[in-house]
Amino acid sequence: MDTYNSKIIPDRGKIFIGAQPLVLKGVGSKFPFTTSNNSSLPYAVNAMNFRFSVPDTITIDYGDGTVTTFNTFTYASVANVFIISANLYYTDLQAQHPVHNYADGLSIERTVKISYNRSNLIRYYQSANIGFSVQPFNFIWAAHPALQEFYLSAMSFVTTLNLDGLTANSCPFLKVLDLTCFASASEWYNHAPVSVFNIPAENLWIGSPGYSSNTTINGTNLHEIANYPIKNYLVNLRLTSMGLTDTLGLPSNWTSTNLPALRLLQISAGNAYTSIPAQVNSLTLLTQLIMSGSTALTAYGNISALKDSLVTLDWQSSTTVYSLGNYPSYFDTFTKLRSISYANCGQSTQSVCTAIVDILYNLVTRNAPLTGANNGTVPYRGMTFNLTVSTGTTAVNGTIQAPTGFVLGSSNGSPANTGEKIYILRNQYGATVLIT
Repeated sequence: MDTYNSKIIPDRGKIFIGAQPLVLKGVGSKFPFTTSNNSSLPYAVNAMNFRFSVPDTITIDYGDGTVTTFNTFTYASVANVFIISANLYYTDLQAQHPVHNYADGLSIERTVKISYNRSNLIRYYQSANIGFSVQPFNFIWAAHPALQEFYLSAMSFVTTLNLDGLTANSCPFLKVLDLTCFASASEWYNHAPVSVFNIPAENLWIGSPGYSSNTTINGTNLHEIANYPIKNYLVNLRLTSMGLTDTLGLPSNWTSTNLPALRLLQISAGNAYTSIPAQVNSLTLLTQLIMSGSTALTAYGNISALKDSLVTLDWQSSTTVYSLGNYPSYFDTFTKLRSISYANCGQSTQSVCTAIVDILYNLVTRNAPLTGANNGTVPYRGMTFNLTVSTGTTAVNGTIQAPTGFVLGSSNGSPANTGEKIYILRNQYGATVLIT
């Protein structure tokens, strides 16, 4: 029996004695297991992140007789963390937790156990191909009373996660919950676990590709968000990799009356909507809407009811949004909109970049006066437009310079290309245009 901490802990009707360490299995001649050694197997380690409320220690049993205790450290200005990463690029992390090389040098299955002081843990994060051959994942919620953030992200090999012990009483400070991890064999692959909606989380990531297999949106259990206690606390909601479609839509009870705290909605990669879902128009208190990874867009949709609330509109990696043309006329009534992002929407291609700038230029010049404050008091002046791409090669047609006839405060002149329109947006209307 493992007894790194001598404690008796009740959870889900059972009694746990000792630390009950996390158990990882992977294939490799070293730990952390590298992704290349585990890409076809249901267990691998890529990134694990622990954060504690105070300076603490973490113990790793590598399964070969070596048991090492490490101190937490400060990383990226965040104190009391311990990070395990298979990415050798981060040499500073390797200095804190060196790679453990197995003496036999063989690339074989290994069992690693990780123990820590659970009463001090405030953040737990695992992502990208970190799986468990020991199912269910043995995270004991009642043993983590200080937990504030919990992430299981993009972990496609997790089939079973005990959630019954996750309650407002067991984790009263849990504000961030990310459950975008379930494998196709999981009971949660095609619908959300309703029990998690009992906690007072302010930030929720939820989703798996199997959600699209439902014939109605209520089959996903997403409508239950508006029926459980979380509805009064939820500020940021991110729907991830669900494959949702126009036919499924969004739950009809998602309104600002039923979700009074909701301010950010992200509809992420894997969703096949052809426009912003109609139900978004009932979330009249939203300040940020993110359509991420949308590749099937053919229209903007109607979000006219957000005219006095929406501050930020993000089209992240939405590769067809440039083809939608000018924004609908109802955008002319928006009073709070301050930022529109097209990050990684294909503008490394000149024709796409030209189309996006034309859309923004039209929106601003048809609404904003040539003079006025740029602090948000005058709609469409002082806007921020993000046209960046990961390659850093946004393809701007022409030179960013004043066009013929340009007069500050009185005339935009006759812009002949994309570069000159960017100049006008920046200099005549005080816009920040990010184009790297």
